[in-house]
Amino acid sequence: MRTVQDVLDQYKLAVYNQDISLFMDLYDDSIHIFDSWNSWEIKSKLDWNKVIENWFSGLRRDGSTLTVSFEDYAIHEDDSVAFIHTSIRFSEFNSHNIEFRHLTNRFTFGLIKKNDDWKIIHEHSSLPIDSDQGTGLFNLK
Repeated sequence: MRTVQDVLDQYKLAVYNQDISLFMDLYDDSIHIFDSWNSWEIKSKLDWNKVIENWFSGLRRDGSTLTVSFEDYAIHEDDSVAFIHTSIRFSEFNSHNIEFRHLTNRFTFGLIKKNDDWKIIHEHSSLPIDSDQGTGLFNLK
């Protein structure tokens, strides 16, 4: 990928096409993922691949299509390191192309440049937490 923007474009395309190889190509071998779904962290590309396989197979099983839009994003970069902070809206559509659910989540991506190619080395997703209930607050945005 020549630009950091290319990473975001490939992310959207890979999710829409449910293309595991294209999605996993975004990530460096030494990834460190802080994700808000069922685990504290992931430090192995193989383990991350299993999570993505499960995600995409669930979409295929349900006959769903997922679109991604990056909202309010900012890219900060120099010659070898970059980070992106954004909110991502995931919109799920049924086989009749009708949106039946969506989720907006906050993401930060840390990227490194290797051989003129940007790779995600760190990803962190988060939600605001309800201070009384201790649970994630979905769809505030």
